[in-house]
Amino acid sequence: MEIITNNQPRHLLSGYDLTPAERAKFNWMDASDVDECESFVRYKGSVYSLDDFMHAPDSLREQGWGGYAGDSFFSGVALKSGPDTDSVVLATVLT
Repeated sequence: MEIITNNQPRHLLSGYDLTPAERAKFNWMDASDVDECESFVRYKGSVYSLDDFMHAPDSLREQGWGGYAGDSFFSGVALKSGPDTDSVVLATVLT
C-alpha cells in the first residue's frame, strides 16, 4: 500500500461554500441539510462529505489515518484530523 500526502490541512467547508455543480453531487441530502452541514472538503478536484468516509482499516489506522473512502478497487482517500477542529488532512491511497 502506498500513501501519498503533503500533510496539508484542509479546512472544512459548509454547503454554502460549494458551487451548484458540487452541491448536485450530494442530491441524496436535503438542500437545507447541505446548507447547514459543515463537513465538506475539497481534495484533488473533488468534493467529499465526511459522511463519505468509513472507519479506516487496521492497516491505515496503525499509521494514524481514521477514515477511508474508496475511489476504485485499487485506490481511495484516507482522512485524519487536522491541527484544529475545523480541518482534516487527506491522502491518496494506492493498493
